[in-house]
Amino acid sequence: RKQGELLMFTVQRLWLNELMFFTGWSGKVIEKSCSSGMVNH
Repeated sequence: RKQGELLMFTVQRLWLNELMFFTGWSGKVIEKSCSSGMVNH
């Protein structure tokens, strides 16, 4: 039972890290495309 809880915790941590990285990366991309769009206009 304890081992299962630890596994779930690890999976959640990994998933959260991936999510944070992805949102941060996509946020940067959106920011870049927005700023370059502003420059073009």
